[in-house]
Amino acid sequence: MSPLKFIRLKLKATKKATTVYFVFLSLLLFQQGYTQTSPSIEKLYQRGVIIIGDDINYPPYSFVDSNGEPAGFNIEIARAVGKEMGLEVVIWQDDWEVVRKALRDGEIDAVSGLFYSEERAQRYGFSSRHSVSHGDVFTSKNISINKLSDLKGKKVVVQAADIYAEYLLKLGLDIQLIQVSSVNEALTLVENGMYDYAVVLKLPGLYSINENNFRNVKPAGLTFLPKDYCMAVRKENEDLLYILNAGLHILKASDKYDQIHSKWLGVYEEKDFSDFMEQHSWIIILIGSIILTLMVLSVGLRHLVSKKTRELRLINQELVSSQEELQARLEKINQQGDMIRFKQNFLANMSHEIRTPLTGVMGMIDIMGQTPLTKEQTEYINILRHSSENLREIINQVLDYSKIEAGKLQLKKTVFRFEDLRDQAQNLFQSMAGNPLVFESYIDPKIPENIYGDKNRITQIINNLISNGVKFTPEGIVKFEAEMVADQSDDNQLCIKISVTDTGLGIPEEKQKTLFEPFAQIHQSDNRAYEGTGLGLSICKELVKLHGGEIGLQSQYGKGSTFWFTFKAEYAKNNASEALPPLSPKLGKPENLRILLVEDKIVNQKVMKLLLTSFGHTTEVAENGAVALEKYLPGKFDLILMDIQMPVMDGINATRKLRETYSDLPPIIGLSANAFEGDREKYMSMGLDEYLTKPLKKEDFFEALEKVWEKGKPQLLHGQ
Repeated sequence: MSPLKFIRLKLKATKKATTVYFVFLSLLLFQQGYTQTSPSIEKLYQRGVIIIGDDINYPPYSFVDSNGEPAGFNIEIARAVGKEMGLEVVIWQDDWEVVRKALRDGEIDAVSGLFYSEERAQRYGFSSRHSVSHGDVFTSKNISINKLSDLKGKKVVVQAADIYAEYLLKLGLDIQLIQVSSVNEALTLVENGMYDYAVVLKLPGLYSINENNFRNVKPAGLTFLPKDYCMAVRKENEDLLYILNAGLHILKASDKYDQIHSKWLGVYEEKDFSDFMEQHSWIIILIGSIILTLMVLSVGLRHLVSKKTRELRLINQELVSSQEELQARLEKINQQGDMIRFKQNFLANMSHEIRTPLTGVMGMIDIMGQTPLTKEQTEYINILRHSSENLREIINQVLDYSKIEAGKLQLKKTVFRFEDLRDQAQNLFQSMAGNPLVFESYIDPKIPENIYGDKNRITQIINNLISNGVKFTPEGIVKFEAEMVADQSDDNQLCIKISVTDTGLGIPEEKQKTLFEPFAQIHQSDNRAYEGTGLGLSICKELVKLHGGEIGLQSQYGKGSTFWFTFKAEYAKNNASEALPPLSPKLGKPENLRILLVEDKIVNQKVMKLLLTSFGHTTEVAENGAVALEKYLPGKFDLILMDIQMPVMDGINATRKLRETYSDLPPIIGLSANAFEGDREKYMSMGLDEYLTKPLKKEDFFEALEKVWEKGKPQLLHGQ
């Protein structure tokens, strides 16, 4: 019995419980505007098993391992997609030409890896890409080649039915193609001196050289024809294609995709600073791309919120019709929770991917700002710095809104000095306002010196109101006031009201009623004079609710506005300055530190090293946790900056091994683009002394350094 016949028998015998996955898929179809689930999709889920084919000898994408089992990047992606969508995946491997024929003849359902081209799109349906790769020319060691046209009239070994073989034929260079069944066979012929040239996919070529220890073969570095590598089905099998696409998107929104990619492809992908600059051209273009991405994300979020609001309004109107309809609508709302979780994963992934390049952008801006500049260049740098800070604030606001919407935002209360709120408001005002503006303040003497509450979130509300006051007040006064509203000493509770008054433009009455709603803007024209996402006041409203208070405003158009909010807090025990942790002695800012920077991204390595050097420190770089273990020696470093997510060995495992090996370590400060609620606490519980979120600001770095400095480790710091 052939392998394909055996698999077909298994398809008939398998009856898997797929109700949950079918409901989830129906929900995805509903989100795209379908009113019914395709009957063929329903039949597919009743069958429960799909056959996915791939090349039997195409490592690291698809091959048979030493245990005789299918392995590789494509194989793991296919299985993971099937698992996400509730389908069992059976892998079938053979020579690539045989696999392609099996797909065309309908003997298998899909292939896990096929390069996209317009010609192929006439015959196959392609999923979203799961990777991108290039072709390259592999030559004998003693041969050099500078461009593809150098292959004119040559004999070139290629893999049969491969897209790069098709590409060479289209060049019209009279190339004689020697077709073989695999990349490994192609490079073996070059290694043995039978041919001088082979054109194959770059990563399988590098894999073959490494695994076979070839010494007579080298890549020419002519990476060309970048192609999207996708899963593919027959053109008429669009329903299966939709399922594969949905599973692939869910996989990419989690960390599972990154783990698979790093495991199989990360070690062979060569990235350096010049590649980065060539890809992005100018830092300004990068900033523009990121801002455009955030705008699309913001518009999508606005559309999603608006759509869900309309749906819920319709549900409320229909709830009164019957108890049966009520139950049906409640079930529908429960199903929508899956989409909310999907969106949370998407936002977390987007935040991480945007913060990582933004680290390089903001770091380079700080470094360029410290170099000799003309007046005009200084103005350009200030514009870039302002734009990047605005972008970071947009990312933070989108994340805050998402956390609030998901009910995951929690208050973190500590004892703090109330006057710090006024001082920080004044510092923000001074950094934003010009000479025509004056800052005034008043604090009710009834308010105790120290209170117990969430200082950071209260400061966030005040900062938003101060920023709006400065933004809409060309000249005049911005005033901060705080007064005691209620004092329940017996219950150790108090309620405080904070107001921010400005003498600026004021707000039209018709705009005041909707100002605290998401995406509300005072000016709705396309060319607004005042930038902003429209999320700030809606986030403030939700934060005030968490504090058990209220928020509101009084405004007269043309004469100014007063925004106010109340919040509940507690008296600090003993209500004395001793209630706060004692200040550390003035030991002076640590200088001339020897820092071990553990970071895998080359761009971030360069930026961080330049930044730390500008602070007066010396830096040694390790590209992953394993290298950090090799480079670390007791007494050699005063501080370790540890990235969290890295190939080979991540920052958490490296920190754990360092602590297992050495009893007396310098402070370890974690670095990551993960900025969701609880990330800092989670990573610090795993052994870090402090945690910083990318993009890194020098103020945040100095603050973190001061914290570990105050924890009793000054003796570990060099030069103090």
